[in-house]
Amino acid sequence: MLFAHTDLTGNWDTGKENTLVKIFEKEGVYFGEIASSDNPEAEIGKQIIKDLMHENGKWKGQLYAAKKKKWVNAVMELEDDTLKITIK
Repeated sequence: MLFAHTDLTGNWDTGKENTLVKIFEKEGVYFGEIASSDNPEAEIGKQIIKDLMHENGKWKGQLYAAKKKKWVNAVMELEDDTLKITIK
């Protein structure tokens, strides 16, 4: 679960090791990359969210699962100032 403000774009705190993920929009599609982290294994600038688009009140796209070392389908929903992520 990521914590931040109600706007999807910007920096989101993952709640782990002071890791921030920057979500940005390009031509109507959203992407996310690691902006900063105290985790020495985190790759700053690495893309971890891709092809995120708004569909039926939810954001659907791909999330990089570092432990599995692969991209997985994900649904993201804004609730107040929290971005809830569900892996599909």
